[in-house]
Amino acid sequence: MKNVIGVSLGARRQDFEFRTTFLGAAVPASDLAGFLADAHPDVVVVSCTRVANLAGAPGAVAAAHGAGIPVVVGVETHSS
Repeated sequence: MKNVIGVSLGARRQDFEFRTTFLGAAVPASDLAGFLADAHPDVVVVSCTRVANLAGAPGAVAAAHGAGIPVVVGVETHSS
């Protein structure tokens, strides 16, 4: 793999032997799509740790799939 785009990467980057790019939290799908068009990553990693943030995940997945890029999604839930 050449690189991985992490919208929110939950793992420590030094654990990987490939390049990652952290875009930050709550990246709009349109901004992600533009970045993907320029970067041409091998995979997009989306991590959600708050239920409130799950609403944006489908847009990120759609942006990546629209660019022909596979997506890995991880969700951490906390019971209250």
